[in-house]
Amino acid sequence: MRLVVKTVGGKEALLEVDPDLPLDVVRTQAASLLELDADPVFVLRGRVLPPEEGDRPLREFGLQEGNLLVALIKGAHHSREESEAQAFSEQGENRTEAGRTPGSVDHVLTAVTLPSSLPSSSARHDVVDADAEFALQLQADEDERVARRFQEEVDGEIAMEEQAKHSLGEARVAEIKAVPRLCHVRGDIAACGTWIPLMVDTGAQMSVLSSNLAGRLGLLDKVDRTSAGVAGGIGGGSRVLGKLRNVGVRFGELELAVDFAVLDGNQLPSPNLAILGLDQLAVHHMVVDLNTRTLLIGGVDGYPVKMLEDSEVPEEMRMDAAQKCTLQ
Repeated sequence: MRLVVKTVGGKEALLEVDPDLPLDVVRTQAASLLELDADPVFVLRGRVLPPEEGDRPLREFGLQEGNLLVALIKGAHHSREESEAQAFSEQGENRTEAGRTPGSVDHVLTAVTLPSSLPSSSARHDVVDADAEFALQLQADEDERVARRFQEEVDGEIAMEEQAKHSLGEARVAEIKAVPRLCHVRGDIAACGTWIPLMVDTGAQMSVLSSNLAGRLGLLDKVDRTSAGVAGGIGGGSRVLGKLRNVGVRFGELELAVDFAVLDGNQLPSPNLAILGLDQLAVHHMVVDLNTRTLLIGGVDGYPVKMLEDSEVPEEMRMDAAQKCTLQ
């Protein structure tokens, strides 16, 4: 079955999928083809396909050959005006010829041109326009939520700093601020076409993935169970289910083979734990530069990877805990 996926920003891709595939898998494939930072939410004929039902096969959502899905990019950091401007720049020339007013939303809410081999109908254009308008509004609402959450985080940090100054004094506050924050880098997992924030932990003896996260990434069936054990430190008392070997992880444009110990997520302080520890830092000659918040791969003159800002780390992946994890 072939499906056309289009974002409100104008990106478009043709997916060839099995109708029995789970929705989550198709969302991940779409994110990879459209080069998105996260799996999109699909809109079909004016209704959202619920992400929480991602384990259901496509056929149960009424998807058919040639359907067009409008992709809502959750957590996007662009404005509605930017989305409209991008779509207009890509398609505006065709709209002007059709006699429409440049700069209007109608420039964005237009039917996609389908490959000639796909079925088409006069009703398709109205459906696509309605889906695009609906998704554009959802996108604007999502952008507003992201901006509001970011502002709340900034305001909260300022308020906490002011409160600390009053209770502890400026010297103590300066000392606390000098303590490095948790450092994360973006790691694109080649096997599933998605990315996770990896906490760079120079106090962790081994690199770690929680079993929950390994399951979400579709890697549990690749775990080497002969390396089972018990973890101490950050995952004290947690079972080590085994080891993932040579997992393809892309840092920027550089792909490396990384090994992870898989810990039982039910026994961890965070069910979505992902740590880049000393074992892999040493194997790949990685240097942590806290002054520039950069991870250098290959030594001090190596390939630079910028660390993520706190606001770029998904809330479910954040963790404030002691930074140590050793194998007993």
